[in-house]
Amino acid sequence: MVVASPTPLARSEKIQAMELPVIDLSSADRSKLSNLIVKACEACGFFKVINHGVPQEVIAKMEQEGVNFFAKPVLEKQQAGPAIPFGYGCKSIGFNGDTGEVEYLLFNTHPHSIAQRSKTISNDPLEFSSAVSGYIEAVRGVACEILDLMAEGLGVPDTSVFSRLIRDVESDSILRLNHYPSIPTAAATTILCTSNSRDKDTSPSYNNNRVGFGEHTDPQILTLLTSNDVGGLQISLNDGVWVPVSPDPTAFCVNVGDVLQAMTNGRFVSVRHRALTNSDKARMSMAYFAAPPLHARISVLPEMVSPITPSLYRPFTWAEYKKAAYSLRLGDSRLELFRKQGEEVA
Repeated sequence: MVVASPTPLARSEKIQAMELPVIDLSSADRSKLSNLIVKACEACGFFKVINHGVPQEVIAKMEQEGVNFFAKPVLEKQQAGPAIPFGYGCKSIGFNGDTGEVEYLLFNTHPHSIAQRSKTISNDPLEFSSAVSGYIEAVRGVACEILDLMAEGLGVPDTSVFSRLIRDVESDSILRLNHYPSIPTAAATTILCTSNSRDKDTSPSYNNNRVGFGEHTDPQILTLLTSNDVGGLQISLNDGVWVPVSPDPTAFCVNVGDVLQAMTNGRFVSVRHRALTNSDKARMSMAYFAAPPLHARISVLPEMVSPITPSLYRPFTWAEYKKAAYSLRLGDSRLELFRKQGEEVA
């Protein structure tokens, strides 16, 4: 089961959807852009980027390949799994019993790995591999630009301190396609992984009793997510209330990961979020998780430390953090394991 939420499932239809800060990357005022991004990362850890430069045809091509795959009969999809760690997975979304109403494809972002995995996913592996690699290359470029702007906004002299971690050829970044079938009633929950069904052509509404992907923070540096025009994403605010985020297929939803929170000494916040299923329409999202190489040493940036704000986290490698993250349940706190204690902080 998914980890229990700290508060009961919110009745989403009664809570106004949250409009995240919107960052227009086409703006010529780079200083203003960097400051807006920093403020968003400090305030809620989430924001949207528009005019990001990723061609719509690149996004549409990747999305269509995902739609085609998830529309296949279950037995055909299962030939691409299990996701250990890459490939097709269904319901099981963690190593410790975490489950959700979701099926997914998970890829390592290296071209050779994608080409090999595509052979078990698509009837046209070359076309599929091209779509995935093209999407990853384009989205990685946006992620690097955002990370450079973050460094500039923080006043860090080495403005590539974040982005070079994901530009590295040994980057451990991943791409995940999540498909949340519509689940109108409790009786329909057996549909997932056992059969295919057509979505109802009605206005979407949340199924408040079905969690598609349980609450968690992303352990990597940064996440860039896009989805079809169907709601489901929610973030947890300081008061513990789950607030839905308005879907926007023209924008990337960007959020801070645990590694970035550690490197900024807690100035940027890695916020808990989750996805609910939809009663009327299926939702598909594509998430690029930007991560450093396994051997990369992660530590608080010197510029983020002062006598007033001492270093909160001890240095660690991404391999160490990743191992710790995967050893816990989905909603468990991970960064706390790497916090400095007592006199170390003083």
